[in-house]
Amino acid sequence: MAVGDKDSLLDTDAVGKILDIMATKTDVPHELRIYEDQVHGFALRNDWSSEKDRKAMDDAEKQGVEFFNTYLA
Repeated sequence: MAVGDKDSLLDTDAVGKILDIMATKTDVPHELRIYEDQVHGFALRNDWSSEKDRKAMDDAEKQGVEFFNTYLA
């Protein structure tokens, strides 16, 4: 998962619960990264003119591709 720390749908408590659940699922590959100053949907519809936003989008894409290549390819 790629989550922005300013996500309007997943607040800090929700992300904490997700992390707690993921920690119990040791037999299932998982990953959650929190991206600074990013909102819900940042990886798909962010501001391309902002260097920080563009880097977050690129990093989230790379994260997803690497995860899929490692565990689902």
